[in-house]
Amino acid sequence: MDHSTLYNTAKELTEKVKRERPCYSGLEAAVIISDKGVFLGVTGLNTADGKIIDVPADVAAFLNMKNSGGRTALGLAVLKLEDISFIRPSDEALELMFRTNTENDGCLVCLGADEDKLLSALRLGTDSDSMMDGFGFDEDDTSADTTANVISGVAVDKSSPFYERSETVAPPVETLSDKADKPENVLSGNTSSEPELTPEELLKQAKKRKSVSKSNFLFRKKHK
Repeated sequence: MDHSTLYNTAKELTEKVKRERPCYSGLEAAVIISDKGVFLGVTGLNTADGKIIDVPADVAAFLNMKNSGGRTALGLAVLKLEDISFIRPSDEALELMFRTNTENDGCLVCLGADEDKLLSALRLGTDSDSMMDGFGFDEDDTSADTTANVISGVAVDKSSPFYERSETVAPPVETLSDKADKPENVLSGNTSSEPELTPEELLKQAKKRKSVSKSNFLFRKKHK
């Protein structure tokens, strides 16, 4: 939708209403350009729960469009008939248009000769079409030279009495004393309680076992 087309069409129609229906001069008028043509609405009245309620001009214009088979609004403008000034659409119209067809969020809303916004920006209360505007994040220039941390933004207080560098942490004194008191064979993994024998002693034991075996053999042979 072209801004100038929407602006000029809205002004021409509202000026015509003011001329031909001067009794409406204290009301508001809304113009919608849709896929089914141009539709006009003026502030009206309705009843609900026995009460008389006002129907906003933009709601009336949208209902006129919907009743004519239109679903998608391309442009919307709401003006005061008194001075032909552009005003913000009603919240009722913004929600009704969105609920009827989500594509209406892309409808161009004229707010003046040089101002317009998308319907989505007005409906969501944002100042621009981007929902992320205003959420800037400043990054430290030295961040590229540091190691990424899974928990970002957490600083370590090195002045804390509980802070210790990992390479400077010493094992408990008890551990060192226990290690010093243990015999060498325990530290090396040899937990055998028997003392180590020299080669000469091992040879003597072997000869002794051989002599005993020979004696047992002769004894069994003699008593067969």
